[in-house]
Amino acid sequence: MVGIVVAGVLYKEFIGSSGSTLETGVVKEFTIVSKKLEWRFEPASIEINQGDRVKLTIVNEDNFDHGFAINALGIDQRLPANGTITEEFVARKSGVFQFYCSVSCSSSDNSSFNLEDGFVQTGPDAGTVQGHFDHLGEFIVRALEVLGLGEDDPDHVHDDTHAH
Repeated sequence: MVGIVVAGVLYKEFIGSSGSTLETGVVKEFTIVSKKLEWRFEPASIEINQGDRVKLTIVNEDNFDHGFAINALGIDQRLPANGTITEEFVARKSGVFQFYCSVSCSSSDNSSFNLEDGFVQTGPDAGTVQGHFDHLGEFIVRALEVLGLGEDDPDHVHDDTHAH
């Protein structure tokens, strides 16, 4: 009888019910920067493990508002001009989750930005026109292999809710 109780406690503690996900106790902190007049986030890709607690600091280098959203996590905040916001969450599901600018922020070919030929002048997209729909990034959340989670697991999802 004691063995059954111990097994139940261990199951609940380390596996949980199908509606819960283990929090690993690992805290990962990232700074994501919306680069000035480049219509992009840096870094554009972040890899974490399922169960990690993630603390984000999001910085806007532009003189106009942007936004920061991750649909799958219910995150959507205005990112004020030259401002900083923070978000914190636990990566409960594995998969690829897009983050994006959730505020219509125009594009480099808008004449008010005074960019030569409307092209981004710096960064990896220099010489191209960039805009709101290019302002994307992704979280890659790796499944906890030790729990047997993977692509066939119900806790593994792909976020395709934000399409342009």
